[in-house]
Amino acid sequence: MAELPEIIVISNQMKEKIKGKIFKEVEVHQRKCLNCSVKDFVSSILENRILDVSFLGKWFLIHLERGFLLINLGMGGDMVYFNKDTPLSKKYQFKFLFEDGTGFTIRFWWFGYVHFVNNLEEHRWTRQIGPSPFEPSFTFDKFLKIFQGRKGNIKAFLLNQKNISGIGNFYIHDILFEAKLHPLRKIETLREEEMRDLYDAIKRRLKLSLELGGADYELNFLGERGKFTSDYFLVAYKEGKDCPICGTKIEKIRTGGNFSFVCRKCQKSN
Repeated sequence: MAELPEIIVISNQMKEKIKGKIFKEVEVHQRKCLNCSVKDFVSSILENRILDVSFLGKWFLIHLERGFLLINLGMGGDMVYFNKDTPLSKKYQFKFLFEDGTGFTIRFWWFGYVHFVNNLEEHRWTRQIGPSPFEPSFTFDKFLKIFQGRKGNIKAFLLNQKNISGIGNFYIHDILFEAKLHPLRKIETLREEEMRDLYDAIKRRLKLSLELGGADYELNFLGERGKFTSDYFLVAYKEGKDCPICGTKIEKIRTGGNFSFVCRKCQKSN
C-alpha cells in the first residue's frame, strides 16, 4: 500500500509526464471502483485537459479543466505511465490514453477507487483527511494541537488518516521504535518531550524513504521500484532478530486488528 513517500514520488512523476495532456480514450474494467456510472465517468474524462497533479493523504488529485479525477490505490496497486513503444501490462482495471499516444494504466492488487467530481467540496473522502507531515504548516505546535484532548493508543491514532495523513503499517513500526513508544501507549500519558521525539521520528523516517524513492515493493509512475529496502528497517518485520539498540529479541504482537513489531525493552507501554 502506497504511503506518503510513494505518494509524493508518483505525484511528482505524474505532474512531469501528463500535465497539459488531453484524454482521448478511457477503458473501465472494474466499475465498482467508480463513484458514478461508467457512462458518466467516461464522458466526464474524455476531451478533458490536465491542469495539474497533486495529492491529499493517499489520494492522487488530477486537476482537470472541468472537474477532478481522484485515484486511491487502496490496499495496493500500480499506476504506470506508457508511451507508444511501451509494452502494456496484460492485467489492469483502468486505462487512460492521451491524444499524443501516451497514457497510464491502473492495476489494483485488491481494491481501490477512481472517482470524478466537479469540485473537491463534494468529495467526502478527501474532506476528512488530516495534515501531511511534509506540509510547511506541520509544525511541532500544530502536531501538539492534533493530540489535545484525544485518547486511545498511539498506533491507532497515527494510522487514522483523519488525524495525520500518509502514515500506514509499512512505516509505523520504525517510527514508534525511534520515538521509543510502545504501539499501545495511551496518548493521554505522553509527555511533551516524548511528543517531540515522535514528531521528529515521523519526519525522519518518511524523509529517508522519500530520498530513496519510496519502498522497493511499490512501482512508481515510471514502472520503477523505490530503493527503500528491508535493509533500512530497524524493527519492522524483524520478528526474532536482535534489537539494533539493546539486543533484545524483537517481538511481533497483536495490536487491535493488526500486528506490530516491537522491542519491549526500548519501547515502554507506560
